[in-house]
Amino acid sequence: MLTQVAADELTVRLDQVRALIGNSDYGPAVSAVGSMGTTSWSFAVVSACQAVTELLAAGAVRPAKAQSDTTGALAARTKVARYSFGTQFAEIRVDTDTGEVRVSRLLGLFAAGRIVNPRSARSSSSAE
Repeated sequence: MLTQVAADELTVRLDQVRALIGNSDYGPAVSAVGSMGTTSWSFAVVSACQAVTELLAAGAVRPAKAQSDTTGALAARTKVARYSFGTQFAEIRVDTDTGEVRVSRLLGLFAAGRIVNPRSARSSSSAE
């Protein structure tokens, strides 16, 4: 997902971006996986991409390299909860003679925020 975020911010193809994560040479980072990683790291990725864009606009040689420490920017943000929420509903039918339980319908509604990858956000892995 972070590769997608970077490619989007830099307005380049996905195959032109390489995300390097999990190497102590890159400095400390909080443990984050899945959507939590996307949420916690995307802000820094966008910030670093903006720094690279500024370097290139100022005449830097490609490939330009930048890093971002978002500690101060995050501390300055309004203190509000930033969570996703969801709810699920199920319609259940019970055969009173046999006791058999069947789920006849399921519905889930979610406030997921910005969807970075629509395919991975769907409940189905079928092609779009």
